[in-house]
Amino acid sequence: MTTTVPDPTACTRYQYRPLRFANSVRILQLTPSIIEDDPIQCTLTEHPLSDPTLRFEPLSYTWGDDADVVQIYVGDDRAPLPVTRNCSDTLRSLRLPDKGRSLWIDAVCIDQANVAERSAQVRIMDQLYARGFRTVIYLGEATPGSEMLFGEPEEADLDLEGIRSRPALSPALVPQVEALIARPWFRRVWVLQEVFVNESRLVMCGRRRASWRALESALHGFRVSRVTEASIPAAFISRSWWFDSGCVWLNLLSMLDLTRANLASEPRDRIFALKALLGRRQNELNPLIDYGRGLVDILMEAATRILESVGVVLLSAIRSPHNRAMPSWIPDWTQVDHPVFTRNLNIDIDEEELETAPLGSHKRKYG
Repeated sequence: MTTTVPDPTACTRYQYRPLRFANSVRILQLTPSIIEDDPIQCTLTEHPLSDPTLRFEPLSYTWGDDADVVQIYVGDDRAPLPVTRNCSDTLRSLRLPDKGRSLWIDAVCIDQANVAERSAQVRIMDQLYARGFRTVIYLGEATPGSEMLFGEPEEADLDLEGIRSRPALSPALVPQVEALIARPWFRRVWVLQEVFVNESRLVMCGRRRASWRALESALHGFRVSRVTEASIPAAFISRSWWFDSGCVWLNLLSMLDLTRANLASEPRDRIFALKALLGRRQNELNPLIDYGRGLVDILMEAATRILESVGVVLLSAIRSPHNRAMPSWIPDWTQVDHPVFTRNLNIDIDEEELETAPLGSHKRKYG
């Protein structure tokens, strides 16, 4: 099936209709095409998450550079909608040749210009990822190295005798393992929630695909120990961090400390992205999840609630002085723990990226 190339001058930019119901989401129906370079076309429809017939795949990917924008086309009138090239590449890799595909992807399914909607959608993000029939993790475009490496977990998924029965990973593939886990996806704080809430996870690199379990086993050489000195990224171990103290603010303090090395280009997401990891009382965080409030306001309320719940142990979270308009005892969770970050990933990180991405960049994941 081929698609008609839209004329971007023929219609105005796509206009979102407000979501009509609480706990409803827009689902993207991706139009099929057999031609790789065809423009991305899709439709958007609203569905309550409680709909038992709803079947879709939520996507976990890296937002990308806001300055590198391309057009996709939405609806029967093919209204243009600008998205980052990373978003477009993700959709292109997932597009099927002969049938549509039902997906949820933040950049398209959330009206990013609507602050109230963004906040409301982030409050139910854990439900959304849990409700999908599987989470698709897109690590980025393929490289010759990733093509070589992905042959291993792909074969492991087909191994009837079990993943652990496979031969040890070839030492020649270790550099490809290290290159893969150095990709930006593994450094984002949002991915911890996105892989945590759904047991069914498909990993894609370009068009190569494997289960999360097989990829994790490959990173350990199909044995019980890792094949590289670089630490396994937090996305693979966040389940071992999880505990539920019964106090959401103690849980938040613990998770904020454990995720010091992870990046968030929207500073408020350093807190908002952890909701699904906060235990059975996680909805107590909902009033704080509000993109209409400033960063300092968010940091101060989070610190106050933690202090009221757990006391002066909060002060152990202070790493270095800050120059924000708030008391010095308020931790600035946007400060990246540089030594831990670079040691754990064993990769070279540009200092400018560490300084600006968590604090001042306009790139964002949901906010």
